[in-house]
Amino acid sequence: MKFRLKLPVPPRYQVIGFLCSMPFIALALCYVMYHDRLFQELGIWLVAYPIIYVIGTVSWRLHYVYDYYLITRFPSLSQTRKRVLYKFAINFLVMTPSVLLILFVFHAFEIYGYQIQENDLKYGYLVGLGVNIIFESLWEVIYIIEKVKEAVAEKERIEQLQLQQEFDVLKEK
Repeated sequence: MKFRLKLPVPPRYQVIGFLCSMPFIALALCYVMYHDRLFQELGIWLVAYPIIYVIGTVSWRLHYVYDYYLITRFPSLSQTRKRVLYKFAINFLVMTPSVLLILFVFHAFEIYGYQIQENDLKYGYLVGLGVNIIFESLWEVIYIIEKVKEAVAEKERIEQLQLQQEFDVLKEK
């Protein structure tokens, strides 16, 4: 018997959001680590971006597994508050360690002479937190809009069924 881990597939809009935001996240983190050297040494771009993308992709996928779990566990509009509070925890469980991992990897391997500084931790964390808040809020709003549309459609369907039932009763008389 083979054990196969099947990760949930993020919606298309989240994939596009990730792909569009990642260059800016990588730029911001590279700037935190290398400051103006980033714009003077091409090698930093060629090495740092792929490393940040790999770590960022793993972090994003783990983040989505958690989000997917919460959406399936707390799917209704009445559970939005609980879902959002739990999602807030993901900032500390996945995002923060991911940013720290990026900084520590660059420091440990002295990639282009990088030496971690106290401010790097603060600004790296702020980059990750800021991006996460923006995108988590956007994804939650999209989810809520979809749920509201479903509720409205269900209400209309029920009203149609009631009208049909009333019509059928009148026809029988």
